[in-house]
Amino acid sequence: MFKKILWVTDFTEPARHAGQRALQCAQCSDGTLYALTVVDPADLPLVLDDAPDPFVNQDQLTQQYEQRVLDQLRREVESLGEINVPVEFYLRVGVPWREIVQAADELARR
Repeated sequence: MFKKILWVTDFTEPARHAGQRALQCAQCSDGTLYALTVVDPADLPLVLDDAPDPFVNQDQLTQQYEQRVLDQLRREVESLGEINVPVEFYLRVGVPWREIVQAADELARR
């Protein structure tokens, strides 16, 4: 069976249902669930602003935002049910479909 299950979420209800199925697949095959979410750079607050506030550390702001997204991803996985398989969490920033395809390709090569 499959040992690497990639689940991509945008935190919507349909994605949550897909996550439940992905978790079941990982459990049935003693695989690993790879939970991924992708943030479009346009959604990053103030990070790509042409005239950033000189009093705001943009790198720190980006790190805090990314940490909040990863925390949400962890909560999302926990909400799927009993987790008894390894789970790895990933956040990527970029064009969502490109990042998803690239993540799947990288996972397949491991």
